[in-house]
Amino acid sequence: MCCGYFGSLQSVLNDISVVWRVFSLPVLEPMTRGRLERIVAVTMSCLHAALAATMATSVVAMTTGSTQLRTGTACKDEEIDGYASNIVKKSVLTLSSEIFFYALTRPADGA
Repeated sequence: MCCGYFGSLQSVLNDISVVWRVFSLPVLEPMTRGRLERIVAVTMSCLHAALAATMATSVVAMTTGSTQLRTGTACKDEEIDGYASNIVKKSVLTLSSEIFFYALTRPADGA
C-alpha cells in the first residue's frame, strides 16, 4: 500500500512541475478574462493537490507507524515526506508566480 502511494506522489509532483514550467513561459498574447479564469482554475487545482498530498502523507504516517516496525516492509519515510514537501513548494511557487504576473499585467478586457 505504501509503495503505491509513493508512486502516486511522484506522479503528482511530475504533473505540478509541468504546470509550473508552463506557467513560467512568457505570455505573448493579451490576458483575457477567460484565459485568466483557466489559469486560476489550474493554480487552484495544484493547491488542492498539495493539500491532499499533505493530508494523505499525515494519515499514512499515523496509520502505518507501528505496523512498519512489525512487518519490516516500510517505504522510506524521508522520501515520501520529500515528495509531499516538494508538491507543496511547487504549488505555492505556481501561485506566487501567477500573483506576480497578474500584478504586472491587467487583463485585456478590463477584468
